[in-house]
Amino acid sequence: ASIEITSDKLMTKSTIKLVQTDIYKASTGRIKSVPKIIMSHQEGSINPGDSFTWSNIGLRIPPLPPSHLIFCNIIDIIYSVVLSVDPSGIGFDLEVPVNI
Repeated sequence: ASIEITSDKLMTKSTIKLVQTDIYKASTGRIKSVPKIIMSHQEGSINPGDSFTWSNIGLRIPPLPPSHLIFCNIIDIIYSVVLSVDPSGIGFDLEVPVNI
């Protein structure tokens, strides 16, 4: 993944996360979603006008339960990779989630 900064703000850090979201379904139709960060890796700042490419960075991923539980209608597990950058000053983290 590549990050290109086209604004005039410094990005203080960039982060990549593996997120496991457990979805529980009750017989009443109620659904509860519980996200959990499995692993996270952070890199340093990116100057305005610069770019950064996430490549050749080893990410240690622990053993995880399968995402499609056969014969189970009450639990779903979804995995996603989330790439985020944190701008300096007043602002909010920019996040791009990708389901895998």
